[in-house]
Amino acid sequence: MSETILPPKSNTVFQLLFGDPRNIDLLADFLKAAIDIPEDECRDIVIVNPNLPRDYPDGKLGIVDLRVTTRTGQIIHVEIQRYPFPSMRNRVVFYGANMITGQIGEGDGYTFKRVVSILITDYVLISGSPFYHHRFTLYDRSALVEFTDLLEIRTLELPKLPELPDVYLWNWLRFFRAETSPDISWGFVARRRKRVWIQGARREGDEGILDNMSRRPNKRNAVDTPDCAAAVESP
Repeated sequence: MSETILPPKSNTVFQLLFGDPRNIDLLADFLKAAIDIPEDECRDIVIVNPNLPRDYPDGKLGIVDLRVTTRTGQIIHVEIQRYPFPSMRNRVVFYGANMITGQIGEGDGYTFKRVVSILITDYVLISGSPFYHHRFTLYDRSALVEFTDLLEIRTLELPKLPELPDVYLWNWLRFFRAETSPDISWGFVARRRKRVWIQGARREGDEGILDNMSRRPNKRNAVDTPDCAAAVESP
């Protein structure tokens, strides 16, 4: 009998799972699968404050799902969205721009660390393309020349995931789509050790992370509440 688990695509579960420093190697594994980042760049990733600074006192406050820095100072920001949100594309651009301008102060030179935003959606975000993974930068479509990759946006659309794996990233996205324990077992057949840490034991006798959260009523009640952005776009 399949056991229902808390959905990893929920903001609450995602933040509890990947925002915990004890799970940093899981986060690093996902980031290496999602973006072009060297192995050693993920060795010292640090989870940082998800609250983005305001440009001025009455400016808009930005709160991201997850923000990390890599060994060389690159900034990686991850958003996961279960329900359609009208201004999702604009919001991700706003977050990325904020993380660039937040690196500079008065009198500083124009030297920035690259900002990569990863947007995972449980709905079709880009209807004009059949691909589930896209990479966007500042790019001249006519000359086929990239201006800069200082600001990069990756989109991962779960409904477009093919039935059979094509690259390792497929396993992670299958995990995010999981709703029962067998879904996780199938999704992580390529990396059994990773699957066991998520679903099974860290140490002998321990419950897995999702097993534990799924059995805690307070966590399940929080996750059963739809993402606030699904119904109301904040001002």
